[in-house]
Order: sequence, then structure tokens, then C-alpha cells
Amino acid sequence: MKNFMRTLFVGIMSVAMISTVHAGSSVPINLTIMDSLSYNVHGDDKGAVQPNLYIPSVLPNGDPCVSGTTLSNGYTVFYPDTKLSNGTYCNTTLPANEQRTYVFLFPYGNGGKIGGYSGLCQYLNVPESIDSFGNPTGYCTVETDPLQYERIILGSPFSSKPSTGQMHLSLNYNGVKYGVVTDTAGSVLTINASTRLITYIGTAKLYSPGGTQLTFSFNLPFQMQLQQVP
Repeated sequence: MKNFMRTLFVGIMSVAMISTVHAGSSVPINLTIMDSLSYNVHGDDKGAVQPNLYIPSVLPNGDPCVSGTTLSNGYTVFYPDTKLSNGTYCNTTLPANEQRTYVFLFPYGNGGKIGGYSGLCQYLNVPESIDSFGNPTGYCTVETDPLQYERIILGSPFSSKPSTGQMHLSLNYNGVKYGVVTDTAGSVLTINASTRLITYIGTAKLYSPGGTQLTFSFNLPFQMQLQQVP
């Protein structure tokens, strides 16, 4: 399993490099994170057109800010916050209400750390969320740091045989970089020639950047829609 995860992370890094090198053979995409009580990955409600719609954008100097692409082979990667040519991140140049990010709702007491802790939330030292009446919700809310690295890898939903494979969502929290990787593939629904709806109803695990498994599996259903930009 350890060798497999190392291979997975090497593959992830390779895809990121390919995306950069072959930008000319890629198609821009918009991403919508579908908020629902049934899903555990939510958008940031900061979209100008729609609250959880992420649209590629470019700064006046030509640096990409929000960036999403589908390569010629269908592989799809989305960056809500892109690294600039000077080595910093785009969100650091924007006011807080424009800094794009995404939010995890991790099940409280689910997915305990290997060797200790009763759950993922306890491992991250995040308290259980409460509702407007003061009742516990059963999850903790963890927003990935908008001023750090952000990336969502969604497999190949636009290929001739659409598939997500194991999906990867980066998580920067409290100064530490993690990877949230699904245990299995999601489903891909073709809405039309340029639009795909990805639905995941399974579990995921938390990993270090080097591929070390940090937790057992926890529930992480989510849904995202991708639309290629003409």
C-alpha cells in the first residue's frame, strides 16, 4: 500500500508539471462545487457570478490567479489559487472576500489517526461544529488555507472513457500541508459535450505530501461540476 501511495503522489506531481508545460494543448474549465447537506466538500461562497463557481482568471501582469484545465488526454486539474511568477500565491494579492478556497466537513470521531486519536478532527485539533441552536453537528469544519497551495485533481472526466480514478484535494491547515485522497473512483455523468458532473459517495484518507498514510478512512461524499470554456 505504501509503495502504491508513493506512486500515486509521484503521478500527481507529474500531472501538475505536464499541465504547466503543455498549457497550449489544454482547455480552460470552470468548476462548481455543489453544496448540499449530503456532501462534505463545500465551496467558499465567494464567487462573483455564482457563490461556488470558480472561473479561471488572470492578473493584469498576465499571471493566472484561478486556473483550471483539461489536457488533450482528458485529464483535469483545478487550482483555486495559483502560484505566481514571483513565487507567491495569487490570493495574497487579493482582499479576503476574493480569496478563493474550499471547505471540508470532516466527520467528528471518524477516520482516527493511526496510532492514536479518536478521529480526524481530533488529530487536526478542530472542535466539533455546532448549529444555530448550539447542537453538535457531527462534523468539524476545516477550510484549506487560502494563502497557501490549493489543488483539486479530478482524473479524466473528459476522456473517451470518462473516469476520475482516485481524486486528490490538497489541504493546508494550521501551517501543515496534507493531501486528501479518495479510496475509490467517483462517477462521471456527461451533461453535454463540454460539461461533466462528478459525484463521489465513498471514503478518503489523509496523507502527508510524501505519501504517508496519516488516518484511517473517513466519509467524504462530494459533488463537482466541470465545464469547458470555449
